[in-house]
Amino acid sequence: MLAAIASLAIIAACHARVDAVGRAHEIERRILAPCCRRQNLEDHDSEIARALRAEVEQRCAAGEPAAAIEDDLARRYGEDIRAMPRGWDPSALLGAVIAAIVALGALVLVRFMRRRRAAAVIAAPPGAAAAELDYEDRLDDELLAVD
Repeated sequence: MLAAIASLAIIAACHARVDAVGRAHEIERRILAPCCRRQNLEDHDSEIARALRAEVEQRCAAGEPAAAIEDDLARRYGEDIRAMPRGWDPSALLGAVIAAIVALGALVLVRFMRRRRAAAVIAAPPGAAAAELDYEDRLDDELLAVD
């Protein structure tokens, strides 16, 4: 029993560590290196970028919210340190684009099916429906005779 509790505690601690590292990497992608403001902290290799990466990782591990860390860095180095505007989430835009593509595909499919159905009605000869009904009647009569 004690081993199971210890295992759960270790798993929870590992999960919290992975979560903190993931949040730190997300912040590092959203903040530009203050020395050049061309690359984000995650990719830039300078003394200040390494120091800020270590600070961000330490603050995330301590449980500080990502928004507070970003706001503090923007206050210290200026708003133009942000690689993306505050509160902007590119994944929301991706979801909207995918939804628009699916809706457009459904619209094209419906239009294609309507045109195909209309072409089939136009292509059928005028007496084809009557001939088909006559054939079905004969088939029904033959099946009744067999029973």
